Amino acid sequence: MQPDLILLALAGSAFAAPNAAAEARPAVTERPSIARRGNVGGVYFTLDINFAGSPSYNVYALNTCINLSAPYLRKISSFGPDEGTICTIYGRFLGR
Repeated sequence: MQPDLILLALAGSAFAAPNAAAEARPAVTERPSIARRGNVGGVYFTLDINFAGSPSYNVYALNTCINLSAPYLRKISSFGPDEGTICTIYGRFLGR
């Protein structure tokens, strides 16, 4: 069964929680390293296995569900959150 949406729920530790006014930073445009990046809320993913191919690295607001769209919807093969970031991956958006 193919999932309709992939949602990422991001949560940070109590020591790294942002204040209420914090917002997601824009995507990093340079090719990031798979090595430790240290951005709480940072997620690295690619369409190819073993983190090959064109990468995407974004830092998202914490405690927020993220709906992925093309070209990543149902296509991600490699996924890794930064240290201090916890992600819950859902295969389907509730109600759809």
